[in-house]
Amino acid sequence: MFSAKEYAFWLLATGMFFVTLTWKIWFFTFKNNNNEAKDNTMNMDRFTVAVIGGGHAGLALLNKLVEADFVNILGVADMNPEAPGMLLAKEHGVATTTDMQDLLKDSQQLDILIDVTGVKAVRDSLRQHMQDTGNYHTIIMHERISALVLSLFNGEMVATKASDNFY
Repeated sequence: MFSAKEYAFWLLATGMFFVTLTWKIWFFTFKNNNNEAKDNTMNMDRFTVAVIGGGHAGLALLNKLVEADFVNILGVADMNPEAPGMLLAKEHGVATTTDMQDLLKDSQQLDILIDVTGVKAVRDSLRQHMQDTGNYHTIIMHERISALVLSLFNGEMVATKASDNFY
C-alpha cells in the first residue's frame, strides 16, 4: 500500500503529465491558426530524416539508417568534415555539410530531425528554428532516444554523452 506522501506524489506527477499533454495538443493544434492550409501529413511509405552530429554517437544509428530501404536521409551535418558519420554518409551518397543550417532550410519536408550531438545549444537552436518557421510537422529526436533504440537492437545499454541535465 502507498503512503500518503507517495500517493500525493503520484497524483501530482499524473496531473502534471496530463496538463503537459493537453498543453502540447493545444499548442500544436491551435498555435498556428492562420488561414493557410498546410500539408503536414507524413509520408507513410518512408521516413524522411536528417542527422545532426556525425560523431561516434550517431555512427551506429546512421549505419542502420543507410541500410533501411524505408528511410530517406536528406543529409548529415557535423562541424568536423572527417567525423565518422560524415565519411559514412559520403560513402552512401548522402549529402553532408558542416553547417546544420543547410539541413534546416527546407525542414518542413523532414519527418524526423535526429540530434545526436548531446549539445544543449544545438538542441535549443533546433527547437527555436522549428518555432520560428512554424514547423509543427518535424519531430526532433534526442540523442537519448537514439541510444534507447540502439540499446534495444544490441540487447544492452548504449552509452551517450547526452546533456540530459539540460533537456
